[in-house]
Amino acid sequence: MENLKYNIDYIKNVRTTIVILIVYLSFLKLNGQTFSTRLGSLASTQINDVMLTGSGYMTMLTGIDTIGFDRRPLFTIGFDFFGNSQYTNEYYWENWTLNSVNDNNAKLNDSTWVVAIDGFELQNDTMFAMVLWLNSDGDSIRTRKYSSPYYYSSVDPNNTSAWMRPTSITTSEDGQSIYFVSQIVDYPPIQNGFIVKKLTATGDEVWTYEYPVDNIYYACNAIQWYNDSLYLVAFGSGGDNYALILNLSDETGNLNWSHQINGVEYANYGALDFIVADQALIGASKEISAEFEALPMIFKVDFDGNYSWHNTPTGVFNSQHENDHIARAQDGGFVCCSEKKEDYLIGDEGNHVRSIWLWKVDENGALQWERNYEYFSVDSGYWNLYNIAHDFKATPDGGFICAGEATALCTDYPECDHSTQQGWLLKVDG
Repeated sequence: MENLKYNIDYIKNVRTTIVILIVYLSFLKLNGQTFSTRLGSLASTQINDVMLTGSGYMTMLTGIDTIGFDRRPLFTIGFDFFGNSQYTNEYYWENWTLNSVNDNNAKLNDSTWVVAIDGFELQNDTMFAMVLWLNSDGDSIRTRKYSSPYYYSSVDPNNTSAWMRPTSITTSEDGQSIYFVSQIVDYPPIQNGFIVKKLTATGDEVWTYEYPVDNIYYACNAIQWYNDSLYLVAFGSGGDNYALILNLSDETGNLNWSHQINGVEYANYGALDFIVADQALIGASKEISAEFEALPMIFKVDFDGNYSWHNTPTGVFNSQHENDHIARAQDGGFVCCSEKKEDYLIGDEGNHVRSIWLWKVDENGALQWERNYEYFSVDSGYWNLYNIAHDFKATPDGGFICAGEATALCTDYPECDHSTQQGWLLKVDG
């Protein structure tokens, strides 16, 4: 009898284990899906942000009103792990034209995301930053508007403020603070500058860091919170091209230190995206070859600005260096998402093609593989085929999710369709 009870308990345990294993494998299969989808029902759109949720992927889109061309509505579209659309929400503010910004999102907790977009007020020619709080269903929880601390007239503070365009946003590890960096555009006497704002989780301003104004052009496209402080990479040009690593105090917003990145001739260390890890910064940028070709580049520098290694993929193709992204690979190393530009001669005319260029390096920067993806090919009947990646993230299954837009010039209407700008979502494995 005891043996019979033991056998029954054993069978129950095995059955439970099998059920758990099946559920686990089903979860892996679900999250391991690879797919590719275009927004065929929404023309003239681009997906600028993709965010991971418990049920799939939430995206932020900018659309163009193809009738009036005087407004830019925003959309949030959710997709499941197979790429099927779950919901679509449209947002529109009267007298404002809005534009979501590439890869400009950060996570507060498992169900709340913050997205920074730039807004343009049509009445007074003012560009401002706006932060949206979104739940996992793409519904807005709140919105907050933030204006530039600078004005065109230093005498009259009521004069129109200088244009402010957010370029990157991050959150603290505990999800209680939000930080975003914005370019300050056309502020005399400089062409450009940048500021950093710290917000509470609900959007109240804590402090604003203003980089000293001088005659050097400064651009800052990425910010990361790491180990209780903030890291930025700013690129300046004013005769000499160089980049700076800056570290800001989380408590006060004051500059703790800054170091110039010392690197290789022809290398551009103005990172559009970077990762902070192990007392070092790994960034995605570009390098100009001796033949003046722009190649995507990945580099690693310490906090003193001294580089450990850098590498570019093979080939002689021009990198556009407009939307470079970097993500840590689950099996070690780093994956970069770049744009490869190739020129094809068809008859007496050239056809320009930009494809999505994924390439991976190991922990020491050695190239491991390259992949190319595109939605239009040179024989598709379209011209000037642009495939542009606006956001790129690692996924829990070890793969990657990429979002952007595909555009093409129609030269044989009505055989081809003029409305060829469409957002797309691409999921690949590791």
